[in-house]
Amino acid sequence: MSAALGTIAWYLSTRSPNTEDPFNLVGESFPQDKRKRINHYSVNLRTTFYLKGRKKKGWLNLIAPFRGLLVMGSPGSGKTRYLIRPMITQQIQKGFTLFVYDFKYDDLSRLAYHALQKHAKAYGVKPTFHLIHFEDLQRSSRCNPLHPRYLRDMEDATEASRTILLGLNRDWIHKQGDFFVESAINFFTALIWFLRRYEGGKYCTLPHVVELMQAPYDELFTVLRTEPDIAFLLNPFLSAYMQNVMPQLEGQVAGAKIALARLSAPAIYYVLTGDDCSLAINNPSAPILLCVGNNPARQQVYGALLSLYVSRLVREVNKPGGIPCSLIFDEFPTLYFNGMDSLLATARSNRVAPTIVVQDLSQLRKEYGRAQAEVLLNIPGNVISGQVSGDSARLLSERFGRILQERQSRHTSAKGSSTATSTHLDPALPASRIATLSSGEMVGILADTPDQPLNRKLFHGRILIPAEEDMGPLPLLAHPPTAETVDNHYWGIKREVRHMLDVLMDRIMTDPMLKHLVVTKLGGG
Repeated sequence: MSAALGTIAWYLSTRSPNTEDPFNLVGESFPQDKRKRINHYSVNLRTTFYLKGRKKKGWLNLIAPFRGLLVMGSPGSGKTRYLIRPMITQQIQKGFTLFVYDFKYDDLSRLAYHALQKHAKAYGVKPTFHLIHFEDLQRSSRCNPLHPRYLRDMEDATEASRTILLGLNRDWIHKQGDFFVESAINFFTALIWFLRRYEGGKYCTLPHVVELMQAPYDELFTVLRTEPDIAFLLNPFLSAYMQNVMPQLEGQVAGAKIALARLSAPAIYYVLTGDDCSLAINNPSAPILLCVGNNPARQQVYGALLSLYVSRLVREVNKPGGIPCSLIFDEFPTLYFNGMDSLLATARSNRVAPTIVVQDLSQLRKEYGRAQAEVLLNIPGNVISGQVSGDSARLLSERFGRILQERQSRHTSAKGSSTATSTHLDPALPASRIATLSSGEMVGILADTPDQPLNRKLFHGRILIPAEEDMGPLPLLAHPPTAETVDNHYWGIKREVRHMLDVLMDRIMTDPMLKHLVVTKLGGG
């Protein structure tokens, strides 16, 4: 009998005394902010949360958006609907200029456009709305990310080259420093800088670079030698060609040529060679709301091109003197932007609010590598998450910290029963809790400012959103291009590059001072 009672006592001691709370929802609840705390830049969302079993009303107060925001959540967890969409609307109401990466075009683009029409009075100068999309040419603006005003020195050309090539060859991200990877980047940089210097950069566009790269080596190297600034970049390729070491040369440039060949399409050439809008979107005298759309079916090619826009735009907006600017990157891992850590570290002083949206930490690690993923997880001051699991949930739980929780244990023996209560410092939001969140239910930790400290930065609740009005489609351009116009433009770029090569070769061959630049292979041919 005593053995049986001992077994019962052990069994009862392992059970929660509160059988109505088997998942410890009461123990893991904590006080949250019930006040709406606003400032000129805040995003404020109504929430409901539970405290000791009672439902309460609260506020998610994002009062320091310039300190960066990381949003995580598996598909369907409510990232876009409950957080990103209200954020876009409220930031437009407060006079922010916006860059929106609309991965699932045109959901966020339509929201931004209609919010701007409704709240245009929030701006001293009404922003113009621009959309960039490589398939919807009836609505898309044209913008050249390699315009000479964005390439102030060769470092800008190198960054553009690295962005586009690593975006097209995502496996190269983990091979940076490899001889053939760096060779392809240097070769592409030389072409960009040559066009930047030639006749003031009149042909400095990505499509012209792609076409120039296809020229025969003897013509190409001869022409490139006319620009002394790129001699140090050109020498390894020139030496391989003149020594007739063609396998080495092809290995150095083939990666770039094969990747860039995928960009040879009339619609892409058309969009990348215009100048309808500036990337300095936070210019006080000419503010812009810029949305760029992707297509999940062609995300690698379009993502690489849009990454180039992002790298150029960040250089333009992350400067003193601009009006408040919000950069929203939905499905950020589908882009390649090597400078996000620097942006997060410096954006606050220039009133730039970066928002990174990812599904899971493993997704970041796959595309950017483990080290960069850890940096992007830890730098943002604001972190908000829907349902995630695995390492993402575990690391978030550690970041959210611990709270004092009561535990009760019951002991039953032949002499009677007793109950003991003790307190333990346990995770406020354990990984198991984060892994079982419902859609629209969010957890997170918020940053504050020196002028507006938050005593309760941690939250766990359901975000309440107002019903949205029906939105019509995006407007068409006043003068949309025809298929014939786009096709003629495509062939026109090819003719321009051919004409440029013919003019330069003729000048070199007829000028005795330049004839020494002509390149020939060892042994001729």
